[in-house]
Amino acid sequence: MSPARMYHWQLRNASTQAGTLANPEHLAKLREGVEPWNQWKKQNPEVEANLREARLGFAELEGADLRGAILIGADLTNANLDGASLSPAYLQNADLSWARLIEADLRGADLPRGEADQS
Repeated sequence: MSPARMYHWQLRNASTQAGTLANPEHLAKLREGVEPWNQWKKQNPEVEANLREARLGFAELEGADLRGAILIGADLTNANLDGASLSPAYLQNADLSWARLIEADLRGADLPRGEADQS
């Protein structure tokens, strides 16, 4: 991630909003990076990561193991989810605007309702 994008992501996620339902420990682990996150997921396969309403816009999550993650209402705008495993993940009301999903595994994912951007 470029320094500018990293700064933007950290700035957007620096404060905790009232009503945020994400598990703070899960969110902190994900912010450590994809490699530590995937290692943690491998050691804790039974855990459904609660990232509900997490603000993950511009996040670099390429190759992240998000199987079974609860991402309901999450902001994933402009996130890089190339090659991420989201099978299955709970993405109702998640904002995936401009997210990169090249080779992401979305089989069985509960996707947001609405029109897909075909551009």
